[in-house]
This record gives sequence, structure tokens and C-alpha cells, in this order.
Amino acid sequence: MQAKSFSELDKNITEKQAAMNTTVTNSMQHMEERLKNLEETNAARLLQMRDTIEKRLDIIRSDNNKQLEKMQQTDADEKAQKTLEDKMDKFRLS
Repeated sequence: MQAKSFSELDKNITEKQAAMNTTVTNSMQHMEERLKNLEETNAARLLQMRDTIEKRLDIIRSDNNKQLEKMQQTDADEKAQKTLEDKMDKFRLS
């Protein structure tokens, strides 16, 4: 009778181990899927963020170039005005 009990106990333990192995395997597969989805989502977000940053940097560069051209034009205009005034002053003195 004890041999039968041990045999049944062994069978129950083996079944429970198999069920636990299945549960653990399923959990691991689910976690792998979630991790893969997170990696894909993060990669997409990083790509989107990079594109946004590049566009904004292009806008900033364009604005900086426009401001620089305006400053250079103002500087050139001021130099031309000063040169004209200097020549007019020399002409008046003559």
C-alpha cells in the first residue's frame, strides 16, 4: 500500500512540476514579448524625437543665418554711411 502511495505522490509531484514548468515558460514568453514591444516602441520614439530635434535645429539655423545676414547688412550700411559722411565733411572743408 505504501508503494502505491509513493507512486501516487511521485506522479502528483511530476504533474505539478510539469504544470509549473508550463506556467514559467508561458510567463517567460509573455515577458519576452513585452520586452520586444518596449524595445520597438522606444526605438520608434527615439527616431521621432531625433526627427523633431533635427527639424527644430534647422529652423534655428535658418533664423540664425537670417539674423546674421541682417547684422552684416546693417554693419555694411553703417560703414557706407560713415564713409559718405567723412567724404562730405572733407568736401565741405575744402
